[in-house]
Amino acid sequence: MFEPNSALDPFFEPDITFHVSHWPTTWGWILLLVVGLVWVGTKLRKVAMKWWRNRYRREALGRLQTIARLPSKDAFLAAHELLKIVSVHVYGREVVATLSDADWYALLNSSLHTPAFNRELEFVAHDTLYRNKEVARERASAYLSAVGDWLRLHSLEQSDA
Repeated sequence: MFEPNSALDPFFEPDITFHVSHWPTTWGWILLLVVGLVWVGTKLRKVAMKWWRNRYRREALGRLQTIARLPSKDAFLAAHELLKIVSVHVYGREVVATLSDADWYALLNSSLHTPAFNRELEFVAHDTLYRNKEVARERASAYLSAVGDWLRLHSLEQSDA
């Protein structure tokens, strides 16, 4: 690339190669590395456990999207059935089976910061389920919206921490 310069001929530059280890040389850095790896592993485990624990939410929300395309009464009945299934999964059969409708909705609302199911939706559900009345499309969509809100936002202190 460059022409050799005769003025620099008496100088000789030896090749200097450094072998630098990338491993820490003192115990303090090794300790810091171990603590950092443990911290990252703990965080990854916590995220993975939360993801695994909430898989029922993802499945229920996917089913709810499918249910929303049904006619209003069928969608209402299917959403109510889905809500019952998920509540049995979350709270256990022994708890859910002993509750009346009003107590069941109170239990569902107790796990939210702002209640999703109001008295009007409870009456609509009662009329639709037990008196076989037709449900208006806007009421059915309000119920599906409340079910979706509950599925997304409910929390249990022991499992969502």
